Amino acid sequence: MDQEKAAAGNNVGESLAFFIEKYRRIIIGALVAAAVIVAGLAAGMGIRDSLEKRALSRLELLIERYDALRFSIADPEQADAAEELLGDLTREARRSPGYAGARAWHLAASVQADLKAWEEAEAAWKEAARKAGKTYLAPVALFNAGAAAEEQGNAEDAAAYYDRASAYADFPQAARALFSVGRLAEAREDGEAALAAYRKLIEDWPSTAWANLANSRIISLAGSE
Repeated sequence: MDQEKAAAGNNVGESLAFFIEKYRRIIIGALVAAAVIVAGLAAGMGIRDSLEKRALSRLELLIERYDALRFSIADPEQADAAEELLGDLTREARRSPGYAGARAWHLAASVQADLKAWEEAEAAWKEAARKAGKTYLAPVALFNAGAAAEEQGNAEDAAAYYDRASAYADFPQAARALFSVGRLAEAREDGEAALAAYRKLIEDWPSTAWANLANSRIISLAGSE
């Protein structure tokens, strides 16, 4: 029995050796290709990390410029400096990946908001949200885009932004965003939509002051029917 097992083992070994010998070029080629792919991925990740670090370094300088200018940015004497900063922020936002690009768009939107250029601010915050992906900056940008849309009188767009922002459970202003959805629904006399938003707020954020306000609005809406 042991001899049979040994013979079987030898046969398997010989078959494997034959297979490797016969297809060695293919096997070696596959191993080389896999090694190239792994090396390429590693190099790509290294390049990406390097690009992100450089982008963040450039962003820090832009943040410093904004901080130095923000309290006087609406001063006509600072118009050239504000325009130059906006141009640099927009270029950085377009070229930078991930968070750095999103943060640059966010800063550009902040400059536009400081200048009361609400349409441009909304567009920039929309871009910030798109580029921010699932980071904390996405709901912040969406909420701010909603505020900018409201400044322009675009209640429907504003409500859509607030609704998207409220979907981020870890967003500190999620309850406020949802209340704004209800408030804007009331403003356009859509009682059902308002009640739905307020009820969802109470269900999702029962311990907040916004839930208390939502409950008051539900009572008021019920009394007006």
